[in-house]
Amino acid sequence: MLRAWENYEMQTMTKRFLVFIVIILTICLAAGCNKEIATYTDPDKPINTVVGEEFIISYQLDPPNCYWKEHHDKEMLKLVEETYGPVQKGSNAVTFAGTQYFRYKSLKSGITFVTLTLLRLNEPDIAMEKVFKVNIESAQSPESVVTPRVLTSSEKTRVIEIALNTPEVSMWVNRERDYGVGSVQWYAIWPHEWIVFDCDNLKIDPNFEHVPKSAVWYPGVTITFGETTMTHPIKFQVAVDLKTEEAVWLFGPIEVNG
Repeated sequence: MLRAWENYEMQTMTKRFLVFIVIILTICLAAGCNKEIATYTDPDKPINTVVGEEFIISYQLDPPNCYWKEHHDKEMLKLVEETYGPVQKGSNAVTFAGTQYFRYKSLKSGITFVTLTLLRLNEPDIAMEKVFKVNIESAQSPESVVTPRVLTSSEKTRVIEIALNTPEVSMWVNRERDYGVGSVQWYAIWPHEWIVFDCDNLKIDPNFEHVPKSAVWYPGVTITFGETTMTHPIKFQVAVDLKTEEAVWLFGPIEVNG
């Protein structure tokens, strides 16, 4: 009789455990089992994201009697929430006293900026500004260029013209007359990664085999400023879509060492 009761108790506990597991899995599925949201703290490094993804920009408050006010393009980004204090990363709590966190959701593909302005309490003067560049890619690869091809001289010229007229590059053109334009190359771009190829030696480049099928190909160019006037020249890499005649990807400014 005692053994039968023990078996009954064991079966009951097993059923309860299975029900508990089912509840946990249901909650996880309902929540989407969200992956960790990337957090960015360095305005000198671009934020690479995809339409529909979220990311966090965090910056410390120094001195403590100040606060950061953010500005963003509401057509490109949505400010999901603004918080203060620590955030959770996985199972470890990361604590930064006096830190502001801005959580955004990407709305459409393109290049945009988030500006953080440091303001003093009860004072109108701006203490500091930090600008974060955000590269937003489409959730699904566009069909503009499936494989690279030979470009005509006029197409190469147009690629350079479009690259020089992007807001980020044109600002440097107006400020720093000393600049050089490299040869037009092919850019294989996919979420968070890219590889640049020489047009004439693309197929024999060993990296060509590492380009995923989901990558999109765009012609692009590297523009370098201050090669003879600056200790550390600055360069931009720009890829363009010849169909829309727009810059679709930009990386920079990058400081060239040596």
